[in-house]
Amino acid sequence: MLKDIVAVKALDGYRLWLRFEDGVEGEVDIARLIRFTGVFAPLKNKVCFDQVRVNAELGTIGWPNGADLDPDVLYSVITGEPIRQAKQSAGKPNLIARLMGIAIVGPEDFSDDHDRYVVGV
Repeated sequence: MLKDIVAVKALDGYRLWLRFEDGVEGEVDIARLIRFTGVFAPLKNKVCFDQVRVNAELGTIGWPNGADLDPDVLYSVITGEPIRQAKQSAGKPNLIARLMGIAIVGPEDFSDDHDRYVVGV
């Protein structure tokens, strides 16, 4: 997809309003996407969470502590479009995902009773 985020606004709770370079905009509940552990632990503090900014160099959003989120995942959550992965051979996860120890998933992979879209290390 590779759609850059061009605007962000912190809302109530852990929700963010986002606008992408193609004009798509919408709200995302970040608490449904991450666990507040590791680099995301400081974001549990709403004052820290509200310091979210667009990182134009990376085309995504980030926080002063270095935490950031994949804009493709956020775009997928807002639009409902699946995340397109690099071509894979024989059902094996792509090399980058395997090396990073992550699963790349989208909202279509979950029913409402699941609380996370992104599975990390």
